[in-house]
Amino acid sequence: MMKLRLCAPLVYIGAGGDAGAEGGAGGRETPFVYEPSLGEVLRAFQLDPREAESIEPASDAYLEMEFYGRIEIPAGYYLFTQQRENLDRNGWLEMAIELQKDGLWERYVLEPRLYIRYLWEDARVVTQVFRPLREGSVETA
Repeated sequence: MMKLRLCAPLVYIGAGGDAGAEGGAGGRETPFVYEPSLGEVLRAFQLDPREAESIEPASDAYLEMEFYGRIEIPAGYYLFTQQRENLDRNGWLEMAIELQKDGLWERYVLEPRLYIRYLWEDARVVTQVFRPLREGSVETA
């Protein structure tokens, strides 16, 4: 886990998985599988407010809604982690929950938003997780 300052927004047009395949709230029906031929892909989720603040969130109630179309990771401060692996839904969900636990343990105040970014780097797939930190709750040093 690291604290990341994003100085400019990352904007993706047509981001997210295949809206037809995801099947609604939280992409629970059909898992998205990343293929390097897709280029960089961003998925964005609104989190259940209770689960987003819990040190032991329930994974089955964690994701409230997925966003499609133009998705932006705004400039600001984030908790960030990544794995050099093509993680499926269960893998990145586990990584997101661990990031939340670590952040809450360090007393960060997290926004109930989750960004999952896939990219191809150094001949490998990388899965990245971003959780925004609440404005005004982050030391800039």
